[in-house]
Amino acid sequence: MIYELPNTEIQITVSKKRIRSFRLRVDRSGNVLCSVPWLASKSKIEEFIDSKSKWIQKSVEKVKSSILNSENLSEKPIDFALAQERFRATLEKQYRLFAESELAEKMPDFSSITLKCRKLKSMWGSCNRRTNTVTLNYDLMRFPQICTDYVVLHELTHFLYIYHDKNFYKIVERFMPEYKSVVKMMR
Repeated sequence: MIYELPNTEIQITVSKKRIRSFRLRVDRSGNVLCSVPWLASKSKIEEFIDSKSKWIQKSVEKVKSSILNSENLSEKPIDFALAQERFRATLEKQYRLFAESELAEKMPDFSSITLKCRKLKSMWGSCNRRTNTVTLNYDLMRFPQICTDYVVLHELTHFLYIYHDKNFYKIVERFMPEYKSVVKMMR
């Protein structure tokens, strides 16, 4: 049974139950619920609701204002771990793009060689002779220019010599005599 509070738009849902006394409550959505004894007459129910009309209006307003305030806030709680992961991923992507453009400027201009930048776990660079691609670790940006120069020289030398043999290091030393000190700096 639905009862409408006089001079308001508030509707009260009345349900008869096996209880001894009248009960009135406002739920979190602002709905007014009234539980009454099974044998309560319509006039007794109306009399009870009318006697509590000020309390009902006050309670409904209180609930509605709290609903409005909570809607202004985020509807669901912030997942800080997810937010941190998204921020880290965005930051890493921006850093990678910046590093790629910076490292591309430092790389000698060879039209047939493609430069890529990635996060490499255990290498500073790699060379793929089949695809003419040099991949550099974008963490090279943290080191002085000479370190980047060494890694670029090292990878370009692999186009001449595949293995790290005596001939390979002769070429590296010819273009960068201090390469051993640079390697120590990078460790």
